[in-house]
Formats: sequence, C-alpha cells, structure tokens
Amino acid sequence: MQGLLPLEEAVIDMLLAGDHPSLSKLRAQLSLAEIRSRQSNGEGFFVEFEVPAGVERPSIQQKSLHIADVKATLPELKRGAGFILFVREGRLAMLEAYSFDEPWPEAVTTFALRYTDPSRQTLLAALDD
Repeated sequence: MQGLLPLEEAVIDMLLAGDHPSLSKLRAQLSLAEIRSRQSNGEGFFVEFEVPAGVERPSIQQKSLHIADVKATLPELKRGAGFILFVREGRLAMLEAYSFDEPWPEAVTTFALRYTDPSRQTLLAALDD
C-alpha cells in the first residue's frame, strides 16, 4: 500500500504475518487498499483504509475482528505503544496506534516491534472460530 509511514507499514506487516489463509487474504486486500484518512488524537493516531468493492474476503465467522498482538518500543515513549488493526465485514478498516497515557511523538524514526504472544495462538484461534 502506498502512503503508509514506515512505522505503520512495519506494524501492519507484523499484524498480518503468518500462513493462515485469512491473513493471506487480508494481505491481498492491503495491496489494493488506499488510505482514506489519517488522524491524530494526541496520544496516538488512526489510519482508515478504503478497500475496493469485490475484493476477496477471509472466511472468518466474526463480523468484526481486532488484531492487536504487536507492541512497539519507541525512544520517545516511556511505556511504548500498542496497535489495533480493525477488520469489519471481512475488510481491512483501520489501524489504530496508541500510547499509554503519553503524548504521541511528532515524528517516529526509531522503533522496535514485538509480538505480545509470539505463538499467536489467540489470533489463530479467533481466525478459526
């Protein structure tokens, strides 16, 4: 997807990583999606996506899915940051980034990402429900 900032791209790549067929379909959606809007709320940001009509959707049972198993260490944030990728009706909808009660930095140039659960069992179970 064009227009993503380096942190956004790295986070989404990690959130959608894996061999599960639903993750593969969401990655395919991402390659076709466009950024609808980007907003800051002072303690994080929101990036909304526009996914073209007719794209293949994953066969997940839930109407909504939140993928939120990636955290970041940033030098500007004492407690780091978290992220949520919202999937609505089987389509990528929005990436939310948040700090833990700290002002979001104006620019992020250095970061380290990690999974909260390296096995990703909770996510995989949600995809299979």
